[in-house]
Amino acid sequence: MTRNGVQARYDLEGIAVDTSIEAPRTGAGFWLASEGTAACDAGDYTANLLVQVDAAGNVIREIGLPSSIEPGPGCTSRPAGSVTSNGFEGVAITADGRYLLAAIQRPFAGEAPATGATHTRIGRYDLLLEQWDFYVYPYATVTSAANIGLSEITPFGRTATGEEIFAVIERDNRYGLRALHKQVRTFTLPGSTCAATDAIATCTAKGAQLAPALFTDVASDFTPLEKVEALAMTRTGDVWIALDNDGGEVEPRLIRLPRR
Repeated sequence: MTRNGVQARYDLEGIAVDTSIEAPRTGAGFWLASEGTAACDAGDYTANLLVQVDAAGNVIREIGLPSSIEPGPGCTSRPAGSVTSNGFEGVAITADGRYLLAAIQRPFAGEAPATGATHTRIGRYDLLLEQWDFYVYPYATVTSAANIGLSEITPFGRTATGEEIFAVIERDNRYGLRALHKQVRTFTLPGSTCAATDAIATCTAKGAQLAPALFTDVASDFTPLEKVEALAMTRTGDVWIALDNDGGEVEPRLIRLPRR
């Protein structure tokens, strides 16, 4: 991948074929999700970005988060309500091509209660109005001291009434016998959204909280391994899920899940 003829540097965590209203007129292209480092991190700071590329890997544009939640390397301390180093973990495009959805792996700074994280967010970028809004994503209740987060977001068909369904991987950060929570969960988008600066309670009060439902538990499919991180549904309804093996530390694994 190149930007203005120079090799670009990203930490890529998600990919979607570019079916957006901003897609190039000719040739295939993609939207990519690049995970950043934490806001205010000194030195090697990179931003969370949604990156549009053409079929040859040339960067067309980059979309970052609002400065209110990702202030960048110039701040002196990480403010409450800012994104942490566990940021973008996937990108999806709505069927009408207007919106990009970004899965944010873990809560914003200062939002996790003492008993453990209970929520994160799904970001939605409006390509027409060029602005962000957000949904609250509540994690499933997990009896584990592990950190819970999202990996991946992908279109997952429609409901009987025509609403778009999206799926995420929700998982803990444990492996082996300590791994308890590896699930695929699905949701539709409510009519209300919230602003970047809204706290969890404010978002929920606005009706911008999602209602994820369990699609399937994949813990047994990947035991004793970790890092279930990629998910896709084919046009025929087959669901595939893949393991990130951290550069060869464990075996790579690609599984087709039973249809539901």
